[in-house]
Amino acid sequence: RREKWDYVVFNDHTQGPARVDSRRATQETLVENYLPLILENEATAVIIETAAYRLPEINNSKDLGSTHEFQGLVKEGVESYIQALRSKLPPAIQPRVAPVGTAYLYVHDNNRELWEELFDPFDNFHPSPSGTFLQGCVLHCTMFGSPAPLPATEEEIARLWSDARVMHHPKMGERRRLPTIEEAEYMWNVANNICS
Repeated sequence: RREKWDYVVFNDHTQGPARVDSRRATQETLVENYLPLILENEATAVIIETAAYRLPEINNSKDLGSTHEFQGLVKEGVESYIQALRSKLPPAIQPRVAPVGTAYLYVHDNNRELWEELFDPFDNFHPSPSGTFLQGCVLHCTMFGSPAPLPATEEEIARLWSDARVMHHPKMGERRRLPTIEEAEYMWNVANNICS
C-alpha cells in the first residue's frame, strides 16, 4: 500500500509567476502533470508566494519594477496557479497560497533592517536562516491554521538548523547568522497575522 500525502508544497522560482509566458507554462504543467497526482493522493496543494528580490535589477529582473511592483506580479501569478487548479479539485482539497512574499513585504515596510537580513547576502534573493524561519512560520500557519511553537531560547533556535543541508554558500566560509529570540518572535507574529 502506498502512503498518501496530506499536502503537496509547490515553490516556483520567483520570476516564474511574475512573467506572463512562464506563468502560462506553469499553469499548464500544474494541470497536466501535477493535478492527477494531487487527486490520486487527495492532497491539498500549497503554493508558495515567494518574495521579490532584495536588490532591484538582479537576475535580469529590472523590468519587474520596485519591490512592491515585483511582489504584486508574483502574487498575481501565484493566484493564477490557484485558479488553474481550483475548479478541478473537490472542496475538501482546495489549493492554498502560503503568502511568504506578503510576509516579507510586511517586514520590508515595517522593519527594513530585518528585511535585509531575510536574504542570503551572497546572492540577495535566496532566503537566509531568518528568511527560512519566516517562510517556515508562514507554511505552518497556511497548512495547519495556527503558528508552530515559538522557540524560547537561543538553543532552541540553533536546533532548528542542527541538521540543515546547506547553511551558507561554499565560497563564503562563515555560517549564516541565526535569528535572535526577538527576531524570531517578531517573524512568528508577522506570519500569524498575515495568515489569519
